[in-house]
Amino acid sequence: MSIKILSLPGVPAVALDELSNTFEIITLKSANNISEQVEKYSNEIRAIVCGVKGPVDETLLVSLPNLEIVFCFGAGLDGIDTEAAARHNVRVLNTSPALADSVADLAMTLLLALARGLIVADKHVRESKWPTSKPPFGMLLAGKRAGILGLGTIGERVARRAQAFGVEIGYHNRSSKSESEFQYFDDFGAMVDWCDFLIVCASGGPTSNKLVNAQILSRIGSHGFLINVSRGSIVDEEALADALDSGVIAGAGLDVFEDEPNVPKRLIQNPRTVLSPHMGSSTNETLTARAKYLHRHLSEHFSILVDESHS
Repeated sequence: MSIKILSLPGVPAVALDELSNTFEIITLKSANNISEQVEKYSNEIRAIVCGVKGPVDETLLVSLPNLEIVFCFGAGLDGIDTEAAARHNVRVLNTSPALADSVADLAMTLLLALARGLIVADKHVRESKWPTSKPPFGMLLAGKRAGILGLGTIGERVARRAQAFGVEIGYHNRSSKSESEFQYFDDFGAMVDWCDFLIVCASGGPTSNKLVNAQILSRIGSHGFLINVSRGSIVDEEALADALDSGVIAGAGLDVFEDEPNVPKRLIQNPRTVLSPHMGSSTNETLTARAKYLHRHLSEHFSILVDESHS
């Protein structure tokens, strides 16, 4: 009998097509009353795949007594009650390693666009202003300092790319990574004081909500940039708009927002911003890689269980 996997809304068709080669997929069209929708399969479902928003809560976990693993098709675990999953001995994974390069590329794209004033320069050329004037000079990355908030898989890839441009790297995590060559800051504010660019790669959730607030923004400085490719909830958008309007910071490159797809008008209208529509992982290669990563790790999970049961 094939292993049944519950697919919640938010998982793309390419991932489900990949999984269907090995597993039986139970696909839901709505995130409402999930437990009731899957009641007839409750004892058979052994895995859940979901988007970043889940929702995977205590109620759903209780209703699936043979559930072993929840896999998020994304970089975060925002929609999964990880504490409840731990209580029920359910593994929780995501596809972060498979999308890290793509997100890191975009982080550097946003940083370079800000540093070199690319949006302003592009407009300057398109409006035929080049024959009579030149746009303002930009900033050289080499010799500057980048502070990475969250040196996980994505943060590490961003750090390596920035390092290749001659940027010195520091990072802040809950704890230092002994294997990392980069400078660790146990105090987040101290890292912000030290760096020229603050690059947010941390996980979302209650502990990081509005961590980048007015006080932190003021410590970035009037020549510094904020880059956020993680979660919009980590940045206080009202405080950021104030900081940009007043020149407290030089600019912000944002791929994520608190209430997507609704972007605050003040951020849209500010010439100091470079904005993208949460497209960090949006490459064809990355979508395929994430689907294969999901399939491979779910297959490994269940193959290990089968092998152990026959050993």
